Amino acid sequence: MAVRITVERTVVPGEQHDVKEVLRELRSRSTRRTGFVSGVTMVDAHNPTNFLMISTWTSIGAWESWEKSPERQEINEKLIPLLQGIPKVRMWLQDLDAPPGGA
Repeated sequence: MAVRITVERTVVPGEQHDVKEVLRELRSRSTRRTGFVSGVTMVDAHNPTNFLMISTWTSIGAWESWEKSPERQEINEKLIPLLQGIPKVRMWLQDLDAPPGGA
């Protein structure tokens, strides 16, 4: 079951160029991980300090392995001083794969 991950980040104004460089490194390294399918970085059309990374992984376990890896943590450390607030990470499943919801 494939999973899509979104990571929303708000960048300190003026730091967009540096963030783009670090995000390229992050995406480049993730492509070498088992389970990585694809990834893209988007920038809000109305607010260029809002970045969204969308990646697709073959499974939740593949994503979690990358998310917790020392390699990813090291790269994320470079991002911390360039961001406002904490990144918002969300995991998305296709509707047919999603667990049943309760009321």
